[in-house]
Amino acid sequence: MYKTNHVMIAEEAANDYLRKLGKNDVKITSDHVDVDGKVLVSVQQSQSTYEGIRSALSWVYKMAHMEMPSEISHHPSVFIAGKQRTGIKEKENLGLSLTEGKKAMSQECFELIAKKFFYSPNQEHIFGHLFLYWTGYS
Repeated sequence: MYKTNHVMIAEEAANDYLRKLGKNDVKITSDHVDVDGKVLVSVQQSQSTYEGIRSALSWVYKMAHMEMPSEISHHPSVFIAGKQRTGIKEKENLGLSLTEGKKAMSQECFELIAKKFFYSPNQEHIFGHLFLYWTGYS
């Protein structure tokens, strides 16, 4: 069984997706719909999740000073490529965003962090303040 995330989508989008899949026997009832007209659905994990797992496997072999067998290094790549295609198609059909990652921090957030680093007595915050200074955020 694949790992999944849970998202809320509009009931109409869920019904459209079920029709595209040919699952006409599956019905969304009022028990499934919240007060905002949204339905909880499970979607595939993103490609980056599987890449993280592959990276962790690689790290374990590296720390053990062992060469990773080719079948272990090759199969996850093929699997991830397939998951990327099916995951994008699923998101398109459900009307979900195709972009991944986090939103950029605002200038106010950078300034707050820089101020925290600048006034902090902790030595480990010196590098953070210096980094923000060098990148022009302080």
